[in-house]
Amino acid sequence: MYICYAQEIGNNNVFGIQSRIGPDTKVTNNCRIGPRCELMTNEELKENTCLCFEFGQRKNAEQSTNSLKTQAEFLKKLLPKYLEILKNKETG
Repeated sequence: MYICYAQEIGNNNVFGIQSRIGPDTKVTNNCRIGPRCELMTNEELKENTCLCFEFGQRKNAEQSTNSLKTQAEFLKKLLPKYLEILKNKETG
């Protein structure tokens, strides 16, 4: 669960578990707020901002597009194997 009191929220944003956004904050488009991050400032986040960790480290999400593609490819390979293991546990 997350708590968001933001004045405005754009499109395609991801809010992590236990993240908190204050009432004076504006979240634009394609922003990612990590788990347990707090943003209680009076500001407007730039598009594609990625807020990481409890310390509020920021980066532009466009820079990490390649790593997201790599992660997605990894999950595409891993998840079918994991589901097969679960199926075998249930039947065996």
